[in-house]
Amino acid sequence: MRKLMLALSFLGFAAVPALAAPPVDFATADADGDGQVTLQEAQTVGVSDAQFTTADADGSGGLSEEEWNAIE
Repeated sequence: MRKLMLALSFLGFAAVPALAAPPVDFATADADGDGQVTLQEAQTVGVSDAQFTTADADGSGGLSEEEWNAIE
């Protein structure tokens, strides 16, 4: 049982870095190439509404490359 718990703990920690970055690079997410990632574009690549809202620091409704790179 102890080995199982240790293995599950390790797997949980191993997944954390994957969750701490945007799922794709900015250029890929910015499908129309206008320099902003919209909520719809972000959702298309797996970003949640909550992640998008948190990253939209200036409240513009679109993410700049800097804001995109801050997604966790």
